[in-house]
Amino acid sequence: MLNNLSKITLYVLIGITVVVSVLFFWGGAVDEYAEYIEPNYTQAMMILMYVLFGIAILITLVSLLIAFLENFKVDKKTATKPLISIFALLALVGFAWLIADGSPMQILGLDAQPTENEIKFVDVQIKAIYLLSGVAVLSMFLSFFTKRLK
Repeated sequence: MLNNLSKITLYVLIGITVVVSVLFFWGGAVDEYAEYIEPNYTQAMMILMYVLFGIAILITLVSLLIAFLENFKVDKKTATKPLISIFALLALVGFAWLIADGSPMQILGLDAQPTENEIKFVDVQIKAIYLLSGVAVLSMFLSFFTKRLK
């Protein structure tokens, strides 16, 4: 039953994504003669992406909570390991927030300039990607050398 529900949900989300993508790419533009062409369904595409991102976060958190509660009954030490990973990720994002620069900038040709919060939010994402990439590369090197030493 749960497997069928998962498949149905997947097919519905794929269908909605295909429809919105077709509308976005072939649905015309607001002003065909503008310097930068904006598709008619840009807002629908952005809303869909936010909804899918929210669904992914919600499913991740709920499955993490369920797995934690099931493992906590059996072995408390094993159950706390995923929580350590989540707190490490939150600490990394917090560190990225601390080192992010939110100073205002002037973008030429743009009427509505980004606010300080928008700039800081984007900078946090970029710095978090850099930090996570560094952690991934470091873990690959450590894994390689620890296997060689054994």
